[in-house]
Amino acid sequence: MPPHIPVRGSSEAAHVLRPALQLLVCETAASRPGSALMTVHLARIIFVQALRTLSATGESAADQN
Repeated sequence: MPPHIPVRGSSEAAHVLRPALQLLVCETAASRPGSALMTVHLARIIFVQALRTLSATGESAADQN
């Protein structure tokens, strides 16, 4: 897996990632009941979306070859 996965701001991936990342920031900034669990679940959602983005990028690159 690469050290970073570029995501265009206008892409579908960005549309999904932006609110998840905003919620992750809120959950980590405030110590509320359930914050740790929310953080774990959001991290998993963000990871899966990153894998989807990477997979789609790989498919696009393969199509160009």
